[in-house]
Amino acid sequence: MRRVLLTWKAAIHYGEVFGFVAAWVFGLTVLSQLARPVSEAEAWGPIASAEQPADVLR
Repeated sequence: MRRVLLTWKAAIHYGEVFGFVAAWVFGLTVLSQLARPVSEAEAWGPIASAEQPADVLR
């Protein structure tokens, strides 16, 4: 029984570590995308091309 409890504690611990690392990676990815300068055309993307004729976008 003690061995099973140690296994569960280890699984919970590694799950917490993995979740913590995953949250940091996700957060840093979001921050790096927010900090990246984006042109207005890239920001609107398909919306702008759908609403305007092609020659206006050139």
